[in-house]
Amino acid sequence: LDLEAWRDAADLVHAAVDEVAGMHRAKTVINYVRGVPPVVNDAESVGLLDAAMTERRGSYAIEDTEQSLGGED
Repeated sequence: LDLEAWRDAADLVHAAVDEVAGMHRAKTVINYVRGVPPVVNDAESVGLLDAAMTERRGSYAIEDTEQSLGGED
């Protein structure tokens, strides 16, 4: 869910799969395809948009949301 986790994901997947396979004396082949990095909005840009929307539409137009995995399936 952040850039560091995205960078570490391939190593973590390989380590976890290899550990499980090792317990069963199985061989593994992993084709890990790294997708696009996560979107991380910088605070300054968010602040500018917040101020602009508040000025234009009022404070009711601004709503914080929880982090979402979006279309991850």
